Amino acid sequence: MKFQHLLILLAALSCTACAGRVPADDLEPGQRTPKEIFKQSCSRCHGFNARYQALGVSESIGEWHAKDIAAALRGYRDGTRTGGVLYSVMREQAQTLDDAEIDPLADYIDGLNE
Repeated sequence: MKFQHLLILLAALSCTACAGRVPADDLEPGQRTPKEIFKQSCSRCHGFNARYQALGVSESIGEWHAKDIAAALRGYRDGTRTGGVLYSVMREQAQTLDDAEIDPLADYIDGLNE
């Protein structure tokens, strides 16, 4: 059991490392498109179609509705959604989003698998 927790922790740390900044992250909030945000910040763990379980432990967000995605992102960003082995990774990612980006990003993710 301890070994499994260690593996999950190591996987989360590696996901954090690969979720690092790329040049387009230097754009001011509101200047990035939902597609750019998803490609840079989400697809590394959730896959290009949002169907992957991040590191095999999260839910597949590709099956979520836009309102649920937006609520989760706001919760991670604002600190009202806590828990889960990938909480710190999601909080870090969500803190880069402003309100004007969250709803369009959620709509983009919701539309990936229509």
